[in-house]
Amino acid sequence: MQGLVRRWSRPWWRGEPRVAALWAAVQEDLKRDWTLEELAHRCHCSAEHLRRLCMKELGRSPMQHLTSLRMDLARRLLATTEDKLEVIAEEVGYANAAVFCRVFKRWVGVVPGEWRGGGSRE
Repeated sequence: MQGLVRRWSRPWWRGEPRVAALWAAVQEDLKRDWTLEELAHRCHCSAEHLRRLCMKELGRSPMQHLTSLRMDLARRLLATTEDKLEVIAEEVGYANAAVFCRVFKRWVGVVPGEWRGGGSRE
């Protein structure tokens, strides 16, 4: 039990500091059109090495983690603002609301309007 408590009390990122710095920078600019190559370049490694690091540390690929960060922000914006879907889509890095809605439904399980209306919130 003591080991579990120690593990849970550590900072969420225990791996490569350069990868942690990368995701902190990405989180500050989610509306940017990030590519795997650009993420890898900012992390000073190859795309494949970044993919391996992310799979090891996060359990998902870099692009899946980017989508996760975007969907987390989208859920917060849907819950705390009355902004139109087009505005939220742009804020989280999608060119149009249709693509955003499709990704949101795939990731969250319901369309943004249902989620905002008090549907399935975790």
